[in-house]
Amino acid sequence: SLNMSEWSYCNFSSSFRQHGRQAVGPGPPVMVCLDLDQFYVQVHRRQDPTLMGLPVGVAQNHELACVSYEARRCGLHNRCLVADAKVRCPGMKMVPCNMDAIQAASAEFFDFVRAWTGMDVERGSIDEAFLDLTPLLMVKSPGNQ
Repeated sequence: SLNMSEWSYCNFSSSFRQHGRQAVGPGPPVMVCLDLDQFYVQVHRRQDPTLMGLPVGVAQNHELACVSYEARRCGLHNRCLVADAKVRCPGMKMVPCNMDAIQAASAEFFDFVRAWTGMDVERGSIDEAFLDLTPLLMVKSPGNQ
């Protein structure tokens, strides 16, 4: 089962009219974005805890689909070329991208968010969820019941 402490999640932000969403009541809709940072790395670290704390790159074809914060300190970033990464960060642990594990973890994350919030979750990407908080924030008043 999913334990949120295993995930490095961040980038909570409000976004209006995201994905063409229409307001439920007066005013613009209030959306929250849950974006799991370094998601691919975290999935692989969950499978192999010896990768914790090390610079890690998840290789997909000839580029890195994702790099850890430790690898970012070497000047690496997501989608950089594997050949460049080997030069910039020779001690980096490179792991092949396991899309089956990533897709399974993504489904687990979305199921967790739905169960925890009881809300509809709009999928932005494999590691990004949007929640419409507008109904929770609407104040009941005579004109807004």
